[in-house]
Amino acid sequence: MTRFNTEHGRPDEAEFLIVPLFDMIAFATPLGLVLYWRKKPEFHRRLM
Repeated sequence: MTRFNTEHGRPDEAEFLIVPLFDMIAFATPLGLVLYWRKKPEFHRRLM
């Protein structure tokens, strides 16, 4: 199927995965920092 898609000019499936992966990274980064900085209220408030 990959060969068929490339011959007919259809985009590769990996290109469509970029957006969901970026969304997961963009959400997980601040969430991870919030959990990591829970003990430091001045940093935690900025992310909340």
